[in-house]
Amino acid sequence: MIIGGVNHEIMVIYLDKCIIKKGKFKMKNPKDREDELNEIEKLIKPQKLLLILRSLILIAPYGHLILQILSEDYSKLLLTSIIVLPTIVLLTLLWREYIYNLKRYKKVAMEIQDKGTGTLSHFS
Repeated sequence: MIIGGVNHEIMVIYLDKCIIKKGKFKMKNPKDREDELNEIEKLIKPQKLLLILRSLILIAPYGHLILQILSEDYSKLLLTSIIVLPTIVLLTLLWREYIYNLKRYKKVAMEIQDKGTGTLSHFS
């Protein structure tokens, strides 16, 4: 669940392993930082295998359209073209979401690696 632009599950992990004082947090020790990074990686790092499988599923109608054109079978060309348009849009959205999640994961990972300090502005 996302509250105020912050994933709630991640914040629960932060709160379990951090010392919080007046909107500032500090990791308890360096080993906790590494554990924290591993837990966050499991939660929010985008998985490439699912992305590839979904991409292949969404590209299939487009490939079918190309095969119909090459084999000069125009009987179902309109239907195939209508199906291709939304799948291309979904494919674009799928990759956009992957890139967004990858950037978000890198940002959170950098915050944890930065000496274990930072600010939690939504708590102050």
